[in-house]
Amino acid sequence: MNAAQFSKTFKGTLSKLKPSTRGTINRGINSGIDEINSTVGSGEVMFDAIDFLKPEDKE
Repeated sequence: MNAAQFSKTFKGTLSKLKPSTRGTINRGINSGIDEINSTVGSGEVMFDAIDFLKPEDKE
């Protein structure tokens, strides 16, 4: 999310914070999104789901 998208999304809530604080929050959100995207893109999510749904583990 770029600075303009961030400001539009959080208009009125986080817009009153200092720009450096908003930037820190935005970088944190972006790195979390990047982590999720890399996990999904590599197929790790499917492996986690398969492990979770194994019938022998539910006994």
